[in-house]
Amino acid sequence: MVRELKVEEGRLYQQPVSESRQLRRQAWCGLANPGDRFAVSSAELLVKLRGELELEVEGALRIRCTDNRLILERNDWQEGWQQRLWQGRVRQLQIFVDHSTLEIFINQGRQS
Repeated sequence: MVRELKVEEGRLYQQPVSESRQLRRQAWCGLANPGDRFAVSSAELLVKLRGELELEVEGALRIRCTDNRLILERNDWQEGWQQRLWQGRVRQLQIFVDHSTLEIFINQGRQS
C-alpha cells in the first residue's frame, strides 16, 4: 500500500494515500456485536476503540486490542501461532486486508 508521510509535533505519521479511497467499492458503517461475522474478500475497517476488540480473519489471523495494547497473531502452517505485540494507548485503528496483505494503522497513522 502506498503511504504518505508527515511530521507533526516532531513525530512521524504514516497514512494511506488519499487516492486509495477511490478504490473502495463498498462501504459499511455501523456497530458490530460480539460474534458478528462478515464475509469479504477485501476490506477497510475504521475502528474507534471503546473497550476490547477481537477480530479473526479466516482462522489464520487474529487481532486483539485493549486500550493499551494490540496483539497480532498469525497462524504459520509450519510453526503454529506467531505473536506480535504493540504496547501503547490505542484509540483508533484503520485496517486494510485482502487475500495477501494486512496493514494496520494505529491512532491515525502514528504507528503502523
